[in-house]
Amino acid sequence: MDKSRFCYSQFSCSYAVLRTTTATGYDFVTESGFIAPHIGYINRGNAVFSFDNFTLTAKEGDFIFIPKNLPYRSVWCGESGIDLFVVEIDADFLENKDIPAQIIHTPELEECFHNLYIKTREGSTLHAFCYFFNILKVGLERLTVNQKPRNRQTAPAVRFIEKNHTADFRISELAYICNLSESRFFTVFRKETGYSPIDYKNLVRIKHALIYIKRDELSIDEICERLNFSSPAHFRKVLRKFTGKTPSQIKKEAEM
Repeated sequence: MDKSRFCYSQFSCSYAVLRTTTATGYDFVTESGFIAPHIGYINRGNAVFSFDNFTLTAKEGDFIFIPKNLPYRSVWCGESGIDLFVVEIDADFLENKDIPAQIIHTPELEECFHNLYIKTREGSTLHAFCYFFNILKVGLERLTVNQKPRNRQTAPAVRFIEKNHTADFRISELAYICNLSESRFFTVFRKETGYSPIDYKNLVRIKHALIYIKRDELSIDEICERLNFSSPAHFRKVLRKFTGKTPSQIKKEAEM
């Protein structure tokens, strides 16, 4: 298995690209899903993805989309081995889209995925992002995309949390900016986001923590200070809740 380093940009998005090659089949299971959407491209081999109530079968030349927080199991095999590109995406422009797990056949994207991987490894950020956005353009043109309602009642609170994720604030403050009572706000927020307000704040902080762990040489104490976690123990507990991993496991995977 080989993995390139992360890239970051000014376009309010980041990505990580991973290439997995193996001569034998393997199983992969995630019990809680990923905290960011993932796309994949099968250069060689095939796989069966099993979700709670449906199954998808992928083959060579297929483009795979997996939304965040979706548990699944994948079983991989191939007569001539397996060659898979995986891209983790954290992008603001995907937040207002509801894209279900699905597979489309896009053999013409093989070169784009390969070049994205190579340019990322080389550190050619501008060229890498050209391939990255071309992949997203083709994918979003062909994937089934459901627009999320734009008139969400708790949108002001979501924006406030994302901009002030290191600050301390009360639920009453969030309810006020949404013109809702506290009890009504809590119910609607969970329905619209899938999280409680505190869990959503922690999710945003963990997204930033993953960047610090994978990209920067920061200690756990420094990360806790930057993101306003009360203690390293609390940080590790929240990190495990959202990723199922320890900081050292995440750091090790980023360096593979």
